Amino acid sequence: MTILRSLLFVPGNTSRMLDRAVALKPDAFILDLEDSVPIDEKSNARAVTASYLERFAATGRPVIPRVNSLDTGLLEADLEAMVGPHVFGVSVGKIDTPAHTAEVSKILQRLEVKSGLAIGTTKLIPWIESASAIVHVFDICRSSSRIVAVALGAEDFTNDMALQRSEDGVEIAYPRAAVAIAARAAGVVAIDTPYVNFRDNEGLRQDILSALPLGFKAKFAIHPGQL
Repeated sequence: MTILRSLLFVPGNTSRMLDRAVALKPDAFILDLEDSVPIDEKSNARAVTASYLERFAATGRPVIPRVNSLDTGLLEADLEAMVGPHVFGVSVGKIDTPAHTAEVSKILQRLEVKSGLAIGTTKLIPWIESASAIVHVFDICRSSSRIVAVALGAEDFTNDMALQRSEDGVEIAYPRAAVAIAARAAGVVAIDTPYVNFRDNEGLRQDILSALPLGFKAKFAIHPGQL
């Protein structure tokens, strides 16, 4: 069974960070083409990340690029650059309904055939980041056999809800519980939202302790110091 507890984000447009990250030991590498990459760097990030895939795969740890969402118009090009033998799966932001999962899976199937991979090889981690996604979260979790985990994105969720983020996270109490319960019911891993204050290790510890009783089994790290 693939272990996914600590998943490290690495900006995909920065060779310096990628060079440093490859020596680290998270449970999985999330090479990021989405939020950590400015819009004018998207094409560069795609090319740079693609050039590092084999090197990261050689560590023996799952490589799971985070690609841009369906509504950006960048998803298909991202997947074309990422899908192949060195990638365990992809993480896709802003999955709001099972129909979004079906659309992503259709593209993945075409690219797997093109790459000579068995259909279903590329796993999927959808991000739950909106009110619509919370309403549909259980159906999203079970919408594809590719799905191995589901991730809560609190920053985009609170933006969608027009809420401010607070230190105690009261505004994400319900979505956290909803994601964890849906993931458990569907038999996939629940990944908690990143803790964005990466210099506050005690805050990170408290954030983890608040997520564990809800059923979360994993968390993203946005800085090596969080691992």
